[in-house]
Amino acid sequence: MGGKNETTVPAKKSGKAGESIDVGSLRVHESGGEIHLHDDANKLKCAVPVATWSKEWSNLWKRVHERWTFADVENKTWMSATIVVVDGNANIEIGIEALKISPELAKLNKFTEG
Repeated sequence: MGGKNETTVPAKKSGKAGESIDVGSLRVHESGGEIHLHDDANKLKCAVPVATWSKEWSNLWKRVHERWTFADVENKTWMSATIVVVDGNANIEIGIEALKISPELAKLNKFTEG
């Protein structure tokens, strides 16, 4: 397509390859160009492309107390993250949940994506 306003997101890796960390009840690691968040207790996984994760993570620090959400349609989950500051102490509220897609949304999604 092209054009003067077209931009691309540079390829980016996050963290250390093969490293897995625990954040609250979630296990987080990078795999195949995605950040995977696992809620092992509830058998849920949400996969976010690294470029999306990196951009939104940077934005979270600019929008403290605003929630970022991401739907992983393939794994039928969604995640939300908010950086909160209370009495000068910053913390993260992050979690994943099952995603239920209504018939109306499924129909529109099929129409849009084929």
